[in-house]
Amino acid sequence: MPIVRFTDPREFIDELSSDKAFVARGLVRITKQYLPSGLSPTIRLVTVVAAAHVVDDIVRFEKYCGDLWDMPDSDKKVNETAERLCEQLEGEIKKLGLTVRPGLITDPEGPRFRLRFAFTAVVKFDGFIIGRADENVPGFTPFKAEGSFATREAAQDRADELNRHLGLSKEEALRIVGTAMAR
Repeated sequence: MPIVRFTDPREFIDELSSDKAFVARGLVRITKQYLPSGLSPTIRLVTVVAAAHVVDDIVRFEKYCGDLWDMPDSDKKVNETAERLCEQLEGEIKKLGLTVRPGLITDPEGPRFRLRFAFTAVVKFDGFIIGRADENVPGFTPFKAEGSFATREAAQDRADELNRHLGLSKEEALRIVGTAMAR
């Protein structure tokens, strides 16, 4: 699975924004990674890492924040820098309607299979929304990033557009949605 790497937080957020409909499970992982230094076992390198599965890619952000030397004043500055960056990323990602959880995507091969999914219009008590239906998984996941629609037709038109971006024909999208509703 290809890894698309970013070191600039704005570029990473822009990439997620352009493909937010295709972020697997609407989930982005963020963590502070502490790795040993090659200089000394007591020195740890602090890096903020964020990543998401986007269709067939892993989109990954990494930013080195400094070293921890077991010196309270300098260590505090490094930890504060890392924490501010995590909070900045989390805030921007949540604005996209995506979910943030801690963790690190470490498997360079990604999942052993690709979960197929399609979008469809879903009735809501006050209108319509777009739902993501995963093949052979019961139900759907509301796709909050798209908001509400006044008519079913408007919601389905947008769902069809998202499905075309995935390379799905209307028939294939309907088949995937049908497997989710038949269970």
